[in-house]
This record gives sequence, C-alpha cells and structure tokens, in this order.
Amino acid sequence: MARPKFKPTDDHRRLVESMAASRIPPDKIAAVLGIDRTTLRKFFPRELDTSPIKATARVRQTHFEMAISGRCPAATFFWLKTRAGWRERNEPGRGRHGFTELSGVDMAALDKKLMRLLTREPASSLDLIQGQSEAASESPGEGEDEGEGSGFDLGPQRQK
Repeated sequence: MARPKFKPTDDHRRLVESMAASRIPPDKIAAVLGIDRTTLRKFFPRELDTSPIKATARVRQTHFEMAISGRCPAATFFWLKTRAGWRERNEPGRGRHGFTELSGVDMAALDKKLMRLLTREPASSLDLIQGQSEAASESPGEGEDEGEGSGFDLGPQRQK
C-alpha cells in the first residue's frame, strides 16, 4: 500500500523553522518529521532558507541593544572595535593591556562622547542586519577627537 501523502501543519512549520534557525541539518529535520529530505525541501523551502538569516538578525539586534544599553561594557567595546574601527594598541608606555592610563582625563566628557556615539540610530533595520550601521560610517563632529588619549586607534580615516 502507498504511503499517505504528507500534509504540513502550522506545528510542522514552527518546528522546521526552529530547527533550521539552530542550523540543524535538513536530513535530521526530515528524520524528526518522519519524511524524506526531498519532501522536506518541497514543503518547507521558505523556512529552510530564511530561518538561519532571521536567527542571526535577532542575535545581532540583541547584541546591538546590549552594546548601547551601557550595562554590558564588553558588548560596547566589541561593537566599537568591529564596527567603528577601534583597536587596542600595544605600544611601549601604554598602561595595562595596551590602554593609555587615564589620569587627568575628564571622564564625564569621555562618557558624554561615548553615549553620543552609542545612541545614534541606524539608518534602518535592514542596514543593521547587513552590518552597515550609520554610526559606523559617520565621521566625528566638529572639534571632536574621539581617539586622542583613549588607547584606541580609530583607523586611518579617523586618526589625526
């Protein structure tokens, strides 16, 4: 007797979407559903193709929110290093971990500049997902020198 025709349900779609978002291989997803890999691809192409992209976008958005919240300095510094071109310099005369010692520096002014950078809105969610945030491409404003004395190298476009 012939096998009954597979009829996908909303529960099947949610399951495939969740498993595909976690990068579980299609043959494993098909095994959980009790269908062939070809059948999986036939009935769930959108879920298989878009779920990993959506998952990455959600994680990126969460990381961005952590970076601008001020409650997670590691996320803030990661964002600045990867998106704003900051990097640590390991030069003689630098303090611990290659950072400039901050004695005599107006910490309130530094905090104000950092918060101004972190609170800039991205051009759109699509730009954020693609990693092309407006904040990463803007140059410092008039009279600002975000790199001087910070222990970070802002890259060739921002060095004086």
